[in-house]
Amino acid sequence: MKSIRITSLIAVFALVLSSTIAFAQKTEDRKVRSFESISLSISAKVYVSQNEKTSVKIKGYSDDLDEIITEVDGSTLKIKRKKNRGWNWNSRSFKKVEVYISTPNVENLRISGSGNIIAKTPIESGSVDYAISGSGNIIIDKLKAENVECHISGSGDIRLKGECKDELEIHISGSGDIEAGNFEAKVADIHISGSGDCKVYASGSITARVAGSGDIYYRGNPKDVNCKSVGSGSIKSIGE
Repeated sequence: MKSIRITSLIAVFALVLSSTIAFAQKTEDRKVRSFESISLSISAKVYVSQNEKTSVKIKGYSDDLDEIITEVDGSTLKIKRKKNRGWNWNSRSFKKVEVYISTPNVENLRISGSGNIIAKTPIESGSVDYAISGSGNIIIDKLKAENVECHISGSGDIRLKGECKDELEIHISGSGDIEAGNFEAKVADIHISGSGDCKVYASGSITARVAGSGDIYYRGNPKDVNCKSVGSGSIKSIGE
């Protein structure tokens, strides 16, 4: 009887230990070659910094990390989940995943899920293109670029601060918003066919078209203003 109890205790201890290991958080260094763009299709927080060295670190629970792929296709780093294993694996949500990315060049960002891409440190580039087709967000606190394109076809938001030396081009066909009131651009070209709102800064000229219910607010007192709304949305100047 005593040996049975000991055996049972050992079995319970082994089960608890294996569960603890499976759900323990860890950090992995993922080896990847150089890239210039990032595509995110999982629920994760991705922190991007611009540095000379390329590195990708991923933090989360062991069972989640085992199911996440980080691979470079062309010049794009893809962060995605492994393919289904005969059942709907995509219905399973990750508990908490964080990805820390360092790269010399950051040109294009794509989100097709509910994850977020965040850059808190300065990012400098030529032409960049940001796109959201899911509910995730792109937040760039200190961006300096020549030309910037933003596309939203989902419910996620894009928030930009910094400087655009030439043109900021925006397309919103979803319900997501773009906050770029503190992102100083010379030229702004905005098209809204959805319900998302947009706030921009343009010092030279602004071209704005609204065919949906979204609103456009602009500041910077641009000299050349070409605005037209054929939907229920509005276009308003909010001064400096």
